[in-house]
Amino acid sequence: MKILVVDDEPQLRNMLGQILRQHSVVTAENGAEGIRQFEDALRSGEPFQLVLTDFSMPEKNGMDVLAAVLDSGADVPVVILTANQELAERPQDFGFRAGFKKPYSPLAVRHFVDRLT
Repeated sequence: MKILVVDDEPQLRNMLGQILRQHSVVTAENGAEGIRQFEDALRSGEPFQLVLTDFSMPEKNGMDVLAAVLDSGADVPVVILTANQELAERPQDFGFRAGFKKPYSPLAVRHFVDRLT
C-alpha cells in the first residue's frame, strides 16, 4: 500500500515510517507539501491509497489536506492524527475515515492500516 504521512514533527514522521515499513511510505513535513505530493502522485498515475495527517501544522493544516483529497475525487481514506479530543473521537463528523489522539499507540495505527490491506 502506498501511504502519505503528513506531520510537522520529524520524530512522528520517522516513527510512522518505521512501523509501516512493509508499505511504501512517503512523508511530508507540512500540509502544503503533503497536498503537493498527493497531487503529484495522482498526476503520475501512482496515487496514494491512504493519507495519515496531523491536524495542526504550518502552511496548511489537516483539514486543508482532507479538502485537497476530497476535491481530487480520489477515493482515498484520510486519517487524522491529533491532540484535539473531539476530532479524535468523532473524525467521521469532520470527513476523516478515522482518528488517533496524540499521543497514540504506534501499534494501533499499524493494526488500522493492516485492516485496510
